[in-house]
Amino acid sequence: MSFSDLPRLDWHAQFFPLLARSRQGIPVFYCDEMIAPSQGERSESSKARYAVQYWNRLGLPARYVKPRPACRSDIARAHDRAYVDGVLDLARDNGYGTRDPRVAESLPYVVGAFLDAAREAVNTGLVAVVPVADAQEAGFAAGRYGSTFNGFIAAALALKHLGLVRQVTILDFEEGESSGIPDLMARLGLDWITYVPLAARMFARYLKDAFLRHLKRAMEGAWFPLGDLLMVQASACMLLRGDRGVLTMKEMAERDRIVFEGAAALHVPVLWTLGSGYWPSLRTTLITHSVTMRECARVYAAPALSEPLRRTGWV
Repeated sequence: MSFSDLPRLDWHAQFFPLLARSRQGIPVFYCDEMIAPSQGERSESSKARYAVQYWNRLGLPARYVKPRPACRSDIARAHDRAYVDGVLDLARDNGYGTRDPRVAESLPYVVGAFLDAAREAVNTGLVAVVPVADAQEAGFAAGRYGSTFNGFIAAALALKHLGLVRQVTILDFEEGESSGIPDLMARLGLDWITYVPLAARMFARYLKDAFLRHLKRAMEGAWFPLGDLLMVQASACMLLRGDRGVLTMKEMAERDRIVFEGAAALHVPVLWTLGSGYWPSLRTTLITHSVTMRECARVYAAPALSEPLRRTGWV
């Protein structure tokens, strides 16, 4: 399968000269300390390591930054403090339903990656990546589906605390709506955060052929404001496979391109994550996430980094 026929996007060199600040590559906030051992099921946390290795193998222009571990107070802005202390002290179950100390040790780094990436995106006005999945499912005092702490909300609250944002939008491409984000928004009165589970809503109302058209309209501001920071759950679960999913790989690339181009055109910084998505073939999962990184690099990487993109007749 090849996507070398996808149109190259050299327009950013002409229209967005300030994007040359990302000359060193797309900042990806990752370290091995973020990875916890499998907890009796296919662990989404391990996908970060595989994705990073795959991006390196493909020569995609990523710049890896080790995140600082978040302190308990940072995490507790989004969660019940007793829950935070209980999980980290191994007195309460984590999002996997276990009390593995190795999971507890990884959690501050996962949340810290969100905090550092959000600050990087807002300070540069560009983009940052946190290669994790399902960080949106954790609620106020409980985790689920492998999500213990809600990185999206914790990062938004940290930026708000620092006075760096007034409004944040979370664009979710998961097939189902998150229960954690609405729970936290309601409990904490976060009316300055806009949560848009676009994939779940769109496919309930529109045919596949209309999705990309409506997504483009949404990114142009017709449906919701993008705010001072756009957080994107770039889930791979929309990929067509058997009787599930709806978009081909080429359409997935167009989905991501619409988001990145739209945000860049409006000068709205972006933080994006992998989101969920597993298939019998791990390679298919990694290819899907690599398509997102490639489209991100086409928009945000400086012209000097375009050569590795021209060489990627992969996938």
